[in-house]
Amino acid sequence: MTGVRGLTNEQRALAERYIPLALKLASRFEGRSTSIDPEDLQQVALTALCEAAARFSPERGTSPAQFFGPAIKGALSDYVRASFTDRIRLSDRLSVLVESPCNNVDAVDSADAFAALIESAPPKYQDLLWLVFAVGLTQAEVAGRFGVTQPYIAKLLREALMCLAGEAVVRYHPGFFQRAKHA
Repeated sequence: MTGVRGLTNEQRALAERYIPLALKLASRFEGRSTSIDPEDLQQVALTALCEAAARFSPERGTSPAQFFGPAIKGALSDYVRASFTDRIRLSDRLSVLVESPCNNVDAVDSADAFAALIESAPPKYQDLLWLVFAVGLTQAEVAGRFGVTQPYIAKLLREALMCLAGEAVVRYHPGFFQRAKHA
């Protein structure tokens, strides 16, 4: 008989005994990034615990703690790394949009350029862009606010950045299309 999310009752009971371990490991990751909510870390740890409980086999010769600990730590490390990498990658893309490499273009204050670009984005992207780049929320945090998944937020951000890229070229590099036609 299976219980919560496909775990057998035996696996669920085993996972429940190791919840304190999962929460302790999650607490060790708190403070590594101010943008990660401790509750998100707990959720990642508990999910990893359930997944590990589903894979655990006493015949392997390891105790549950020896098996669960590395699985939970790995999931937490992956989550923190992905959160940090997504933020850096998206921030780098946006900074490229607002910086002007052309010598003949007047210097643009990046904060003003940023605000202008967000305002020029389609309305469905404006709140999302503001929360990610101005407020500094992670994709997971934004997803929680909007009640959608993080992959959906990532998809919307890609779309929004494509819109901003076109607008940045038109706004800050007006001769780009003319030069491209003649190249």
